Amino acid sequence: RVAKVQGLNEGYSYFFRVKAENKYGIGLPVETTEPTLAADPIDRPTEPRDLEVTAVTNSSVSLKWLPPTYDGGSPLTTYLVERCRLGESDHTRINTDDLLQTEYTATGLSQ
Repeated sequence: RVAKVQGLNEGYSYFFRVKAENKYGIGLPVETTEPTLAADPIDRPTEPRDLEVTAVTNSSVSLKWLPPTYDGGSPLTTYLVERCRLGESDHTRINTDDLLQTEYTATGLSQ
């Protein structure tokens, strides 16, 4: 069975325990060994949206995109920009610093 616990204060940690009862009385409890933080579910963000190439030269490409519609319940820490040559299947990250802007120019690209 599943019981939904309500009335918790977000940001506080709680321990929980459960006891069983029958017509002869209440049994011993089982308890959580670690506290549980009351917070919205945390998950991975959804994908960025509307990726667009905005400029191209013989050695660079500029990109822009919109942020994900859902951040997973946690602020984004970076975008990872990757490239893959035509005919290959491996992607390589090309930005090395944290990137919070929704645009990036990749330079040093070769044919």
